[in-house]
Amino acid sequence: MGKRSMEASLDRWLSTPSLQLTYAQLVERLKAEKRRIVVVIDDLDRLSSDEIRSMMQMVKSIGKLPYVTYLLSYDRKHVWTALEEGRAVVPLEPTFAEKIIQQELTLPQPSSSALLSLLDENIGFIAQDIEASDRWYNIVTHGIRRWMKTPRDINRYTNALKFTWPALENEVDPADIIAMEGLRLFEPKIFDWIKANRDFLFSEGSFRFRADDAKSEQVTVLEGLIADYSDKSVIPLLACLFPNRAKKITGNKHSLGEPHYQVVRRRGIGHVNVFKTYMAFGLSEDTIPFSTIQSVLGNLNNEDVLHAIFGEWVLRKDSKSQPMIGELFTEIQYRMIEPNAVKPTQELLNALFSAGEAVSRLNAKHGFLMLGPSQVLYLLIADILKTYSPGQAARALNAALNVQRNVAYGIEVFNYFGTLLGEIGVSEERVDSPISKQDWAAFRDQLKPLFEEDLASGEYLRYPKTWATIRAYAYFFGANQCKVWVVQSAQENAAFLLGTANALLTETTGSHGTRYSIKEAPDVGIYDLQALLPVAKDVAKTSIFSGEDAERLAAFIDGAISWLDKPAAKIGAN
Repeated sequence: MGKRSMEASLDRWLSTPSLQLTYAQLVERLKAEKRRIVVVIDDLDRLSSDEIRSMMQMVKSIGKLPYVTYLLSYDRKHVWTALEEGRAVVPLEPTFAEKIIQQELTLPQPSSSALLSLLDENIGFIAQDIEASDRWYNIVTHGIRRWMKTPRDINRYTNALKFTWPALENEVDPADIIAMEGLRLFEPKIFDWIKANRDFLFSEGSFRFRADDAKSEQVTVLEGLIADYSDKSVIPLLACLFPNRAKKITGNKHSLGEPHYQVVRRRGIGHVNVFKTYMAFGLSEDTIPFSTIQSVLGNLNNEDVLHAIFGEWVLRKDSKSQPMIGELFTEIQYRMIEPNAVKPTQELLNALFSAGEAVSRLNAKHGFLMLGPSQVLYLLIADILKTYSPGQAARALNAALNVQRNVAYGIEVFNYFGTLLGEIGVSEERVDSPISKQDWAAFRDQLKPLFEEDLASGEYLRYPKTWATIRAYAYFFGANQCKVWVVQSAQENAAFLLGTANALLTETTGSHGTRYSIKEAPDVGIYDLQALLPVAKDVAKTSIFSGEDAERLAAFIDGAISWLDKPAAKIGAN
């Protein structure tokens, strides 16, 4: 059986034409056909050196076939270098490539304008709505013109943008996508530096409090990368993308970057949430979608829609479990700045007032350098009121107060503007009040009877900002009556007691966590610490509060005891 198998294998081998015979038969057929054949071998330079040599040897081996022409497409530098590797160079002797290639044609280098024209045709899907501006000229001059050197560059660039744009459309400025994708493809070392230095670019993390010399270290690293892998033209491009770091990047202390509100409005990469969206290749959970902003701006006369939007976003949390509604208010606020400022409406003010109480109830940890949702809402309402003339502001405030009887939030606004006007808490009027004293007084007169109704019904005990309630009571009914009323309310309601304690505390946050302590100078004109202390001790024994609330109550008790032990406090008590 083994002998028969071997004989069969030998017969098959002998029956298979040899390579020489096959070649000879092919030559005869080609001569008989007399048809011209062109064999195109493209992108030869993309192979490894060994693969390039193998391919060229095969071309040389069969290159004498009649009527067959081989068209090789390659980058001369890479292919010729691969062919000459390890070969001794003899003067006047033809190179290996010259022995194979009969005629070499060098394609002309396309002009910059021709390349840009071709690119313009290819990326119209993303660039068509970009307005001509100094900023766009900067991106074209210091980025695109440098990157586009061959048609292949255009194909790579176009393919990258076609892949990226659908995922980021409307969420990232198209001009910034074009710039960032160019850096990613053609200057990867610079792109990697950007990706690795988010904290530096946006003054986050350790760079929030670090000195300028530490920030300069990052620029020194960037300068080294530019020297090795790029050129100085990339510097104005980076300053354009990250205007808040323009002075550091350019080294020009007088460099004026684009205002931050404009960066936010156009969804620029220089806004940290947009940066995260781009790097995550999709909408960051810390970012307000463009569609939501458009829904607000497109429904400024529809109070129900605005109320629904704000109600939804009051409940939304970011990646750090912090409320996102403040970010939405900031987006609206930036769009009320010229040029092309959005004109606010009464319906918008009404909806903001209606959302105010829910916003005030949010427990937001915003740090020292950031504003919480309540503060951002105050500023947004202030910007809206600035658009009204004297007299109109009062009517707008009163309409917002009454549309859904927003008394709890009305008390906060009353305190906020009263403080700015020097009517509450301070003795001097400040210049930054968005409304006049006459408008504030008209709002006060509308608010007082509604506040009295809530005092009578006990509804005031549900107000989220106890300090504002106490300040308003002291303004309307006097400090002495307020002092008694605060103690009575605290005795009747533990939540009011805790709110009163919070009004008298400060907090410090550090490596040890958050600590609470009583203010150095509590307003004893309206807070009777001696009467509040036993109430607080009794509530603490019931253990109805836990976590931070229990810590705050304990801090109030300790602080009240320490303060009452001071000689000045004892003299005042006597």
